[in-house]
Amino acid sequence: MLHFKRILVLFLVVLGVAVAGLWQRQISRDDGGAVLLYCAAGLQAPITEAVAAFKESSGERVELRFGGSGSLAAQLELAGGDLYLPADSSYLDSFEARGMLSSRLSLCNLSAGIAVAHGNPAQIFTVEDLSRQGLRIALCNQSAAIGLHLEKHLGSDPRWRMAVSSAVVSMGTVTEVAQAVALGVVDAGIVWDAVADQFQEIDFVALDDEALLPTAQAVIGVLAASKNHEQAHRFAAFLNNSEGGGRIFREAGYRTIPTLDKNVGRVGIP
Repeated sequence: MLHFKRILVLFLVVLGVAVAGLWQRQISRDDGGAVLLYCAAGLQAPITEAVAAFKESSGERVELRFGGSGSLAAQLELAGGDLYLPADSSYLDSFEARGMLSSRLSLCNLSAGIAVAHGNPAQIFTVEDLSRQGLRIALCNQSAAIGLHLEKHLGSDPRWRMAVSSAVVSMGTVTEVAQAVALGVVDAGIVWDAVADQFQEIDFVALDDEALLPTAQAVIGVLAASKNHEQAHRFAAFLNNSEGGGRIFREAGYRTIPTLDKNVGRVGIP
């Protein structure tokens, strides 16, 4: 009988701790706890630094999930969250059309180009060069923003179709492509300009035809289903502020989109 009572007491203690933990997490979530940001892998460097700066200045926390923009969109729809930052605004256009956004703010422009080993030993300068025999090419699949961006704008171009058919590696994020080039696993890959700048082992070959391949725009969205709208809006505004997240993005080599700081709080969608 004594043994049974001990087991019962232990069970009640464990149950109490578990319930208290769940309650505390819920309180934390609903009362100024961390907001959850789904962020494109190609923006990881400045966002990680911005989250740390935001916490230091405000005491508020931001939890991060990195990955390909398309993969993150699918995760977000299943699991929910507070903020979404893809590397191409078309993802947010889709969310907005379905009433899933509370607000959005533009952060930076991104240009796609060819990442090659430092010094460009394979002499790769154009999309046509990517289909040369013997080259090892890495491309992102369409779960990443750059993969979708390229397919959208170059999908019907025969030169691009030849390059795609020559690719030997398909990857889920632009950072993985850049790392493969930097390590010499492949001869070239398509990456964002700011991502290439993060690797000393890489040279970036710009694709200059803006009409053929326009720049992409990274835009952060506050989700309508967010459980902590105010904090999510504050972090989005911090990223958009030229002396907050804007400075961090510029120092990391990203081309920020000019904004008027006095309007930075007006983030609602009309």
